Amino acid sequence: MDDLNHILTKVYKALKLTNKFIRDGITYKPFKNFPSIKGVAWIAELIRNPKENKSEIKNVVIENPNIGLDFIGIDIDIGFRIAQFSTMEKIVINDKLAYILFKMRDYENADNAIISKLRIVLLEKLKEVWDGMRYPIIIYDEEWSDFPDNYRYFEKYQKDFINQIIDNGVIKKDNCLEYIINIIEDQDLISDYETLFKKLDESRETEPISKTNLS
Repeated sequence: MDDLNHILTKVYKALKLTNKFIRDGITYKPFKNFPSIKGVAWIAELIRNPKENKSEIKNVVIENPNIGLDFIGIDIDIGFRIAQFSTMEKIVINDKLAYILFKMRDYENADNAIISKLRIVLLEKLKEVWDGMRYPIIIYDEEWSDFPDNYRYFEKYQKDFINQIIDNGVIKKDNCLEYIINIIEDQDLISDYETLFKKLDESRETEPISKTNLS
């Protein structure tokens, strides 16, 4: 749980270093096929191999002998849906992870600087998510002062949503997490998110998060 508070910073640094390593190692850099590493982070509560098909079970992980682990559920889908908005050296996160980070701000070793590094850049309709209501696309970046110039040239002309962000500006800059809380409350999801946070918080006193059924 405590590591969760610092994971975005670690992943961000890894993205920067890896992409620099790739760029420095390639002599010929074609416009359309430039390789890069992109980041997306989301959190979901998982039930492993559920014996009952209960409506309250929203995300499951099933051990399939043919394909290995199979992750199924609405939160899993959200992670894949928001991945389309990932770009070089920026991390897309889901609203549930943003909520957990907001709740962790009072931890003794909390990295509260994370709050200032999050922005809602778009409100988008995602397939089979929130019954068609617009979902907040949340970006973690440590170089917002250079925004939007820090988008790569080829990205601007390959991804329409980047031009949409550039044309319209960031949806929410100040008090970003408080705004996300309001959205979650409007969607009547606050109780579910709070339950997840409490389970994660309790795991700090019992066992490492990697050994729980939360992913």
